Amino acid sequence: MNQPPVVRVNAYPRRGRAPLRVSFSSRGSYDPDGEIVSYFWDFGDGTTSYQANPRHTYSLPPGIDKKVYYAQLTVTDNRGATAKSRRIRITVYRRWGFFIFAL
Repeated sequence: MNQPPVVRVNAYPRRGRAPLRVSFSSRGSYDPDGEIVSYFWDFGDGTTSYQANPRHTYSLPPGIDKKVYYAQLTVTDNRGATAKSRRIRITVYRRWGFFIFAL
């Protein structure tokens, strides 16, 4: 009987100002009776990656000051079993500018 893979994920940083570049890791993921043959990251903003340990840059839509995204990894083993990670919360804030007015 084929056992599903075990998925372990991490991301850094998990919050910050836009544009926010996040490094994702699948380190520690394994398959108890085979090997992981594919990785599929859904970054929660409409983009994806097939890399095991990708980097992704989050931005904000115009007029939005803060947005929360949820990233998730799905892995597949060499016998077709899949497993999903917990969702990773990524919070992105607007980068504010400063203005100096002379009187």
